[in-house]
Amino acid sequence: MGFGKYKGKPVAEILKDEKYCTWLKELITADQKMIALQECVTNLRKDKENMPNQSSISSAPARPKTTCRCKVEIGKPCPCMPSKQRDALGSQEKHHTPANPSGERASSSASSCARRSSNQSVPSSSVTSSAPSSDDELLCVECKEEPASVKCAQCRNLCGVCSDQLHQLKTRKDHVLEPINQPADKRDAKGEPLSDDSSSESERGGDSDQNEDDAEDRWSDSGSDGDEPGGDAAWEDCSTEMTSIDGPSKEWKLPLREEYSPLVPGAVGIDSKLSITDIFLQLLDGKAFLKLALTFTNAYARVKKRTNWHEVKEDEMWAFVGLVLFFGRMQLSRADAWRPHPVGNPYVKSVMSFRRFSDIFACFHLVDTGKVSTEAKKKNAFWQMQPLIDIVNRTWPVAYNAGREISIDEATTPEEGRCRAKNYNKDKPHKWGLKDFMLCCARTGYCFRVHPYQGKDEKRPVGQSLAEYAVKAVMLSKFYRAGYILAVDNWFMCWAVVEYCMENGIDLIGTVRKGRKGFPTASQYTLDSNERGACKALRRIHGRHVAYMYVWNDNKPVRVMSTFLTPIGRVQRKIKANKGVPFANAQIPQPCAIAIYNNTKGGVDLGDQSTEYVRPVIRSRRNMRNYFMCKLTRNANNARIIKGAMTERKIPMKEAILEIAQALIHPFLQR
Repeated sequence: MGFGKYKGKPVAEILKDEKYCTWLKELITADQKMIALQECVTNLRKDKENMPNQSSISSAPARPKTTCRCKVEIGKPCPCMPSKQRDALGSQEKHHTPANPSGERASSSASSCARRSSNQSVPSSSVTSSAPSSDDELLCVECKEEPASVKCAQCRNLCGVCSDQLHQLKTRKDHVLEPINQPADKRDAKGEPLSDDSSSESERGGDSDQNEDDAEDRWSDSGSDGDEPGGDAAWEDCSTEMTSIDGPSKEWKLPLREEYSPLVPGAVGIDSKLSITDIFLQLLDGKAFLKLALTFTNAYARVKKRTNWHEVKEDEMWAFVGLVLFFGRMQLSRADAWRPHPVGNPYVKSVMSFRRFSDIFACFHLVDTGKVSTEAKKKNAFWQMQPLIDIVNRTWPVAYNAGREISIDEATTPEEGRCRAKNYNKDKPHKWGLKDFMLCCARTGYCFRVHPYQGKDEKRPVGQSLAEYAVKAVMLSKFYRAGYILAVDNWFMCWAVVEYCMENGIDLIGTVRKGRKGFPTASQYTLDSNERGACKALRRIHGRHVAYMYVWNDNKPVRVMSTFLTPIGRVQRKIKANKGVPFANAQIPQPCAIAIYNNTKGGVDLGDQSTEYVRPVIRSRRNMRNYFMCKLTRNANNARIIKGAMTERKIPMKEAILEIAQALIHPFLQR
């Protein structure tokens, strides 16, 4: 305060300063307020200790109803309560302690006020019936009023409001909560409390139009914040039902169900005598693609009035496509391809000049840009490549049948152009790119369907998550009830996807993120032993279907969910027994579901790996040029897989690309 100058001076001289006297009075007033508050708290504690017990209250006559500090008549819901508790209160003759809007627990004076008003207004019969028990363990240890509904090992028994407020702290977020089954607490099918004068849907007979599967569902998806579904009673430990096999877990095969009709793997409707170039053109629908490319490329060049431009013919357009593939095979850039020897490539110079290639590359289009409205461009960021996407989604699925394993994952196309659908992912080799959701064969990497991700422009049904929307967008109906095993990672795994696969006869397997809605709580994932190889299985019955959750301890716990039960096999791991002792090979238990997932998950990654070696490196900021070139290489990879399946020979990707490029360029050179 700057009053150090008065140190050691007489009091009479100090009191002459008006500023000092004013500050001193304010300090004394604050001290008096603190003392008065402490006395108030002390009196409230004494009143609580002197309050009569439950038996004396029940024998006392009922007093007239009054109002609490919220100015609400006793027996009516308080407006400052959470909505769920206000609805659950209903017609109970009891007023709940209002929650503080700031997120902190109500003060002792407010709680005492609410309790006193509640005790004055509650009739004797109501108090006797609503009191849970004389045992203090069934009451919340914080508010001392509400029945405890949650049990915490560190915080003891708590009601729902106090538990939500206390466990928002960072130091208490890791506490394990367990529900307490109150005998007098009625709850409906969703797990929400019911009032005394209401009954559950099952007591009233339910709705006649209710889905039979939903009525038999034993797993509640309700939770306080959407992260913890139901409770421990929703899951069954079925570890004892898992049998053991002597061999490795990766050798076990899932038996085919009797109601499934499997497809014959391999090429469909393609003549075995066709060359790999013919298969490439058939998958690209050569006539439709060529018509679009010639029409709109020449039209765009006329609109832009390119100098020294002459119309592109059929053989020249195929030569242009062949050069794009050849650049990827030789890993040539557009700047280096036409340079003098030894940097440049003589074959490229003999096909087309640098100026002509750059003109076609700049004017290449598959749509009429003048007829596409601004609203259509805003709704679809891939409007320039939409005809190509429609072509491959029509031809790729019908030309090949996968084995028994398929997978869905995302693939990133590097993009340097101006496109609002670009995504940034720091964990990808190419940080900026366009994201595609793909359905691929897990064994060969053949791509069946591609769905480009629109980013913020993505339009999907209300209430449907992006993971569910992506799976439904790329899945093919021919895989329904055909015995296929679909593998997804923890990003796609949600309960809506599980229901979709079970209803359509697809065996689903995938990892699960901890804490995702619709899956077990953290306490249910706990293993009895921390040894490497320890495992357990949980089961949920969903109508006519069953879902299984496997928890296996490797270097860290692994969580895999599937729609089928697997035995326990063996897997080899290097284990170090003691310090100073070298690692030794050991056979440890492993659920076969883990091995099935490891062998099935890499379909999209396998296709990305094959095409990355031959991806063209023609840099361009023009919109969707890199996307077009990557789809050409993906189409060439599908043609290579089909030709290899017909000839029973594994064709290298570089050899296939070189053969296709030379076959497309050759007619133009012979002109």
